[in-house]
Amino acid sequence: MTSRPSGAGPVVAFFDVDGTLTYRTPETGWQIILADEVRRAVGRFVERGNVAVLSTGRGFCAVDDCVAELPFAGSVTLDGAHVALGDRVLVDRSFP
Repeated sequence: MTSRPSGAGPVVAFFDVDGTLTYRTPETGWQIILADEVRRAVGRFVERGNVAVLSTGRGFCAVDDCVAELPFAGSVTLDGAHVALGDRVLVDRSFP
């Protein structure tokens, strides 16, 4: 792994949900599966001082609880219509 230059800020990574962090199988049907390896990897990424952000076309209420429990610092949802960092909403657009 390449190290960052001294004084460099954190790496910010945007994680998609469907087919990236989670998956489904014919056996589980609509049940979303979050592999333990993914949970650990995102946790290690954040523990190293980086910033993980959830990015999905879904609304946050449609994000499975197992994904919402990951250590995300913020979210980009509804295809970018809603953007939050911590408890602060940065973008909240609705369609007329």
